Amino acid sequence: MRALKIGLMLDRVYADKYVHELALWGKSQTNINISHLILHPRNGDSLPARLRDLTLRRRLHLLPAKIIFRAIVLVEKTLLKRVNSHKDHHRFFDLTKIIHQAIEIRPVVSRSGYVYRFSDGDVEKVKALDLDLLIRCGQGILRGGILRASRLGIVSFHHGDNKVNRGGPAGFWECYHQWPQT
Repeated sequence: MRALKIGLMLDRVYADKYVHELALWGKSQTNINISHLILHPRNGDSLPARLRDLTLRRRLHLLPAKIIFRAIVLVEKTLLKRVNSHKDHHRFFDLTKIIHQAIEIRPVVSRSGYVYRFSDGDVEKVKALDLDLLIRCGQGILRGGILRASRLGIVSFHHGDNKVNRGGPAGFWECYHQWPQT
């Protein structure tokens, strides 16, 4: 029986602790081969591009909220570093040290910024890798031909229930509204 050939879809080669642990676990399995990183960096994620987006789309009213959110995350990072079991929670790891083959494809991002589609040429690049499964570890809601680019499709985790609430970090609204479960 041949090993299941898997590709990880990411925004960049640096990933959080949990994707890093997935890659390490996959490397240790005899029946799994995480063979490729499929990188899909979003154009315009630089600070000047984000500021331009805020001004052009008349979203300046969001700037104070973004600054406050960044401050909260900074405090959270500082507190988590003190807890031994969570000290690496916000750390990023270079996945090219584990998975040596990578290709880059370019997303066509919707006006909302949430939906990612890919050109036929990019989908063919992924299909040519002959992967059994893709695991989405990056941002964006994937639509179009990329969903059929591997034999078994894509595993894509989305946190939350969009029938109840949309957006925000996993568990945020549940804590905010003091719901008993997430």
